[in-house]
Amino acid sequence: MVLMLAGTSISDVWDARLTIEPAAVRRLAENATDEQLGLLDRELDGSRDTAPLQFLGSAQREDQILDLLY
Repeated sequence: MVLMLAGTSISDVWDARLTIEPAAVRRLAENATDEQLGLLDRELDGSRDTAPLQFLGSAQREDQILDLLY
């Protein structure tokens, strides 16, 4: 909502994600513990059991995955 009010477009959000996410994934790949990788595997398995749009709309699940990356 805040981004919409600031005039941020979907394209702006995708550009930001394309800039940030590869570096975050690289960092995870280089530094993740076995416990973090196990948590990520469980989150990904859970996402496969959920309708794609429902998964994408789940801010809580996305926050959990982002916590693993940072």
